[in-house]
Amino acid sequence: MADHDWIKILASAVIGMFTGLIADPVRTMLQNRIDARKLRSAIIWDTATLSETAMRVHDGKLEAWKFWLGVEIPGFDYYWEKNRDLFYINTKLTLLRLQCQLIIRLRDLVRNKQETPEGAMAKLYETFAYMKLIHQMSWRERRRLARSARTKLEGSATGSEAADESANPDPD
Repeated sequence: MADHDWIKILASAVIGMFTGLIADPVRTMLQNRIDARKLRSAIIWDTATLSETAMRVHDGKLEAWKFWLGVEIPGFDYYWEKNRDLFYINTKLTLLRLQCQLIIRLRDLVRNKQETPEGAMAKLYETFAYMKLIHQMSWRERRRLARSARTKLEGSATGSEAADESANPDPD
């Protein structure tokens, strides 16, 4: 009986190891999907509310400068601080991140008086139209668009000045 105990221990260790190797990545993948859906839902809810308020500006019921004083995207802000990795993993969230960052940038420009409220509203309407278009795309089109946006952002962050100078040489 004692001769077979080591076989049982070895078998349970091997089974436990393979279960851990398979179960942990699957659990992580499922948790990321659940978190991404929650995050996407919260951001879409916030932007829908923002869009409804923007329509009040469009209809003349609210002044543009008052609109920009109250622009907040709490779902994006919360998840950006809590789980930033998901924005880079999921293509749907990558595109939503870019749009939310654009809205926040417009808000800050208006608050710092570097952009007129009306000009920012025009850009915001374009952003909402773009977001609507994104949700109508297939997943392949969204992935291609997210990759091109990501490379454009990385290129602008790592040396856009050098690229601009090489593209537009000084005529002197």
